[in-house]
Amino acid sequence: MQANSKQFFPVTKAMRTTLLLYAAALAACAPAPAQQPVTIAVATDLAPWAHTHKAELSEALGGPVTVVAGPSGQLATQLLAGAPFDLLLSADSATLDRLLPTDRCDIGSRRPFATGHLALALAPHLALPATVATLASDAVTTIAIANPEHAPYGRLARAYLGSLPEAPRLLPKLVFAASAADAAAWVDRGAADAAVSAWSLLRTQPEGRRQQLSGAATALPATGIVCGPAASAIAPRWQALTAAPWFSQSLTDAGFGPPP
Repeated sequence: MQANSKQFFPVTKAMRTTLLLYAAALAACAPAPAQQPVTIAVATDLAPWAHTHKAELSEALGGPVTVVAGPSGQLATQLLAGAPFDLLLSADSATLDRLLPTDRCDIGSRRPFATGHLALALAPHLALPATVATLASDAVTTIAIANPEHAPYGRLARAYLGSLPEAPRLLPKLVFAASAADAAAWVDRGAADAAVSAWSLLRTQPEGRRQQLSGAATALPATGIVCGPAASAIAPRWQALTAAPWFSQSLTDAGFGPPP
């Protein structure tokens, strides 16, 4: 009975080169690893900036970005309830204190990245100078601010107006909008005689109808923190992003100052 025999053929240099080229071609045709999506929750004063720069944010954070906008306090509440936010950009720093005792966020990633300011604006039907004195006059019956219960700009606006000598004439006129963006929209369409809200939202009003307010009592430190299961991957990208020249310049262009 004849034993089975195996024949071995030597692999030539030409064959090895062909196999290597074939393997390289297969690798080139293989689909690229899918990028992980990144959900950014942003305060409403930052929403126009975030939507404008979604492409740059996606590149910097390593995946396609989805922007969810709302008052900072509501966003923090949603995150604590399980909302899948990877990065929270709050209008202030104090709102983020609620997140620190939990394991939802990376404490070390908390970082102020810009400064927002209050501004006031008058509705189109009032041909008056945009000043605090005008707000206190009888011509202004309603002043829209964001709801202080969950919006940092609402708390700041109420505290600022309450600190002025005209406070007794200003505070009774306050009406609460859901967010800083809503307060700006109310005055834009004449639903309120005036608004005190974020400069980033009111600066596009016609000159003469708006005024940026100055001083420490009108400033908020916009602050970000990385959260969720992908925090370890996103945190270093977030840190690098805040150091990128285009990042700070784009915020300046959107009406924000440098971080404190």
